[in-house]
Amino acid sequence: MFPNERTSLDDCRLRFYRIEPYSAASPASGKPTRIREFPHMAAIGWTDTNGTIQWKCGGSLIWDNFVLTAAHCVLDSRSVAPDVVRLGDIDLYSADDDEWAQQFRIVKIVRHPEHRFTASYHDVALLKLDRNVVEDGSVIPACLWRDEEVRFRELVATGWGRTGFGADFTPKLLQVSLKPISNEECSKIYPNDRKLRQGLQSQHLCARDEVMDTCEGDSGGPLQFKLMHNGRMTPFIIGVTSFGSACGVSLPGVYARVSTYFNWIVDTMRQHEAVGLEANYNETFCALRYVTYREYDKQVGKTTDGNYTSKDLTKLRIYAKDLPRQLARIRWNGQGPNCYGVIVDEDTVLTVADCTTFNGKSPTFVTYLNNKVTTISKIVVHPEHARASAYNNIAILKLSNLLDLPFEFRPSCIWHGLDYEGLIYAYGKGRRDINRFIDYGEGSFLDPRQFNHLIQSHIMDASSCIVSERFLPRMPKGPGRDH
Repeated sequence: MFPNERTSLDDCRLRFYRIEPYSAASPASGKPTRIREFPHMAAIGWTDTNGTIQWKCGGSLIWDNFVLTAAHCVLDSRSVAPDVVRLGDIDLYSADDDEWAQQFRIVKIVRHPEHRFTASYHDVALLKLDRNVVEDGSVIPACLWRDEEVRFRELVATGWGRTGFGADFTPKLLQVSLKPISNEECSKIYPNDRKLRQGLQSQHLCARDEVMDTCEGDSGGPLQFKLMHNGRMTPFIIGVTSFGSACGVSLPGVYARVSTYFNWIVDTMRQHEAVGLEANYNETFCALRYVTYREYDKQVGKTTDGNYTSKDLTKLRIYAKDLPRQLARIRWNGQGPNCYGVIVDEDTVLTVADCTTFNGKSPTFVTYLNNKVTTISKIVVHPEHARASAYNNIAILKLSNLLDLPFEFRPSCIWHGLDYEGLIYAYGKGRRDINRFIDYGEGSFLDPRQFNHLIQSHIMDASSCIVSERFLPRMPKGPGRDH
């Protein structure tokens, strides 16, 4: 060993950087909602002979003139059908927010053909309104979640139902956060009975909270989750409130799973003249169609009064950006996967173990700084990594020669701490249309081309992560200490 020869990368910051910070239903016991927070939320009512309206069910606006609700909501206890829908109103019995409200007659009710009032199956229905809504910030259709897998730890139910056992209906729209649970666990609480003779099925989705749940009056309302795109938040309807146990006792509620009925919902709206419902209707199409009306991601926008929102575009969580110079493309002699690594020293690239073999062959060289090439002399995979596993998925590539780096180039340093409280940055490819920031007045358009993007986020505790079903074979025990 030569005198003063380096044996580690621990001195990276000293060598390349100055030592300074780097900158670059009504649910039981639910909480109130604010105007425009759930602009798809519909109140479904029955008009009495004296002209008063009894609001007994909820629903979700999913197209300009269609509301999704529960099939058991299309007749009340008198076998009378609802006749009115109200949107954009948080407090049904106060005139304070009526300037945002829109009210419609129901001209068509379509119940799922397999639904029976004597059973708790196929509990979905569509209500056609007498005209299109006027889309603004307070009334906007939600989108439909069509993936069978629900990859969220918490969902939100909204409604005007009872706030507890024996309690009155709440006049104000409330929300409650619920955690989805497996049908197996839910079946312990809802065994086969007269209305559930075949037990819970894949068409059902269960969710619960230790304190709050959904109650009578929440029926037909949405179980939803908001997803971020274009610096905005779009609600996706995951379930329709169907049934539950006694109100206010914190037992799980059961919801009709929207993904099961996605095709029926879309086809039925088309059959009943939903204007503009294209054949390629999907999540992206829906999200972009109403993007300029959506509320901003709370990290980007802050509402200062009822109509004005100040924006800080430096807080965007994702935006188009060229890849950093510290990235090296990992190459094979011939066709190979789309793999990258990070230059951490003049002759060292850090990558994942997945990128060290393809069809039984190892990569042979890297390209960097656009078109420079250096061959790989040695590949070191973590000794505890098992092929096809996501655990200990890390590797080091030693290069045959020092990289030809310009004087001002700085490799990336390796973080040595266990915790990090600041923002982290990740790069990847994504569609331009759903990732670019869209302000009021700007047009939206489909553009599936893939662009490089930077994502900024905070580190989450591993216990807060959900592993998608398609990755479970690689991570059967969930995230480990190395994640």
